[in-house]
Amino acid sequence: MTVIFSLSMVAGIYLLFTLPRVYIATISMLTDLKNIPESSGETNPTLILLSIKGRAYLNHAIKAAELFTGPEYEDILPDEKIVLMRKNLSTSAKNVQGKTMLTISLRESHPEKVAKAVRSLANFFIDERIRIVTENLLDARALLEEKMNVRTYELELVENALKDYRKKHKKSLSGKLDANLNMLEKLRNRLNNAQESLSTKKISQIQLEGEAAKIREDMERYVHNPLPGTVPPASDESLKLKRLRKEYAKLTARYTQRHPDVVKMKAKLGELEAGVAKQAAAIAKQVEVEKNKTDAFARQYRYSKTKQLKAAEAENNALKREIKKHRKNVSALRRQIRIYEKRIENTPKTEQYMMTLNRACENIQRAYQLLLKKKLDADTAVTEWEKSGPQNFRILEPARTPQKPVSPDIRKLFLFSLGAGLGISAGLALLLELFGKHRPKPEHPKSRIRRILNIALNIVLILTASALLAGFAFLISEGVGYVDQIAISGFPDAWFTS
Repeated sequence: MTVIFSLSMVAGIYLLFTLPRVYIATISMLTDLKNIPESSGETNPTLILLSIKGRAYLNHAIKAAELFTGPEYEDILPDEKIVLMRKNLSTSAKNVQGKTMLTISLRESHPEKVAKAVRSLANFFIDERIRIVTENLLDARALLEEKMNVRTYELELVENALKDYRKKHKKSLSGKLDANLNMLEKLRNRLNNAQESLSTKKISQIQLEGEAAKIREDMERYVHNPLPGTVPPASDESLKLKRLRKEYAKLTARYTQRHPDVVKMKAKLGELEAGVAKQAAAIAKQVEVEKNKTDAFARQYRYSKTKQLKAAEAENNALKREIKKHRKNVSALRRQIRIYEKRIENTPKTEQYMMTLNRACENIQRAYQLLLKKKLDADTAVTEWEKSGPQNFRILEPARTPQKPVSPDIRKLFLFSLGAGLGISAGLALLLELFGKHRPKPEHPKSRIRRILNIALNIVLILTASALLAGFAFLISEGVGYVDQIAISGFPDAWFTS
């Protein structure tokens, strides 16, 4: 049984010397997330912890501490190194008096490298946080400046549109409504007066045209007759000649020119015509004399009528010009009335559109003022961050080079080896006691010698097991560092001289 116990101790001591050493380095930082502007987006502890395990952080720590550089890591890919690094890395966040304490721990087999890796990881985290927050603040400020420029451009457009619209429709505004109504009433009154005056002028024109037409008619009907009593009346011969001509015409219609009655009537007609011709010549001379007397009256009549006609035409032309002028005035008044009616009709639409533009202008101004306030806050945040940004990250407990490994746990290994040896030995002893055959044998001289040898061997084994147990306990009490020193330099001479 002592052999099994001794083997258990030997196995424990062997594991103590051969198991890989794992060291852990821890660094603690105090971060005041309240002083970090919310616009930077770096105030969530969970996101911050996730970012520490990011590829960029782990690559930086691996390169800075020269991790995974031994021959055993030659076949490991960079992604596998990052996975292994992330597996050995642990982070935590805890609220301490309103501030956030971040803890970074790394497990590694090289104490100097693990401490250097944790320090580089913390420094890189602080530098990256400061850089990212600064960039986010600057980007937020630049974005606000760009939005302000857009709002300024929109405000200028709306103000120019409002100014142009007010200038174009200034006479259709609500402030001009009373004046437009008064002017419209005045124009309508003037239009009524002008139309009445035009109607009067047209009536006068019709009357003048009637008078002129009557004068023309009188002039056309005027016949130049001699004065009463100056022209001699027609003679009996003339009347007889007329009757004779009618009879001659009837005869010629009935008979030929050779008919005796026709020939007789023709001769009689010739004699009568000659007598009438003489009488007519005498009368013509008398008429010529009388004509000179009546021409003066005719000329005076025509002159008077012509003068009246010219006066009527002149007055008519003047009336035409006045009527034309009145028509132009009426047309102008109607155009002005339509203009003022259109202005009055467009007043509600103009006011509504003006209200829309004013509302848009006010909304843009409010948005601009809000952006301006945010811009001032962003400027203040950038200025304050540039002054006090690094002060928001403070290392509470720096990472020191670990002196003792956290794995293997030598106390647990000792207890496990001791328990295994005792348990297995006791189990075998119980089995032998239960199932072993114990037949009494006769006493023999050689058996006494064998018993003595067995007793001596058991004593040696017990002493060996005790020595192993004592040595194992001594190594446990001295620590892993002493064990590593023995593994490197060999066993001390004091062990053999004591």
